[in-house]
Amino acid sequence: MLTEVEFSNLHDENVIQKEQWFKSKSDLSWKIRMLACERNFRFTIYKSEPKLLVIKCVDKNCKWKIQCTKKKTCEYFWVTKYIDNHTCLGRIIGPPKASSKVTSKLILDNFRNIGLSMKPNLILTILKKRYGIDSKYWKTWKYREDAHDEVLGSPKRNYAQMQVFIAKIKQANPGTITYFEIDNH
Repeated sequence: MLTEVEFSNLHDENVIQKEQWFKSKSDLSWKIRMLACERNFRFTIYKSEPKLLVIKCVDKNCKWKIQCTKKKTCEYFWVTKYIDNHTCLGRIIGPPKASSKVTSKLILDNFRNIGLSMKPNLILTILKKRYGIDSKYWKTWKYREDAHDEVLGSPKRNYAQMQVFIAKIKQANPGTITYFEIDNH
């Protein structure tokens, strides 16, 4: 039986399997980035075309590989080949490179909302110990802020919704007097 990959199975042993499907190439790429952090290895995108994605281990002699194709009949990407066996010393090459989005997701997955108030040094220590991700203090602070924005929304996005909020207040409480002023800043 084919199953859609969801973030909830990140910690399962079989995160990616042959014949699994993904809604888009970006969903698949995201899952592979998370898998690389979880299992502490590096990968490279060997081939990326509109209907094909091939990802391999950074060690050219390693057999680890994922190949996915887009079916003609639908928009989904299917895993057509998956060799989940590293025949290299990939972990010696270095820890996985994690983007700020991936690291923010790891913070949310591991610490939930508690991570939003944790000191960056503590987050950095845990990410280094658990995933081998090494970062600078200011980058870790940025990752924590990105996670904060994902949970609570960015100030810019929240202010953009202010007029909708005021309209809802007026709708719920007829006769309410509101005033909203915007300056150049």
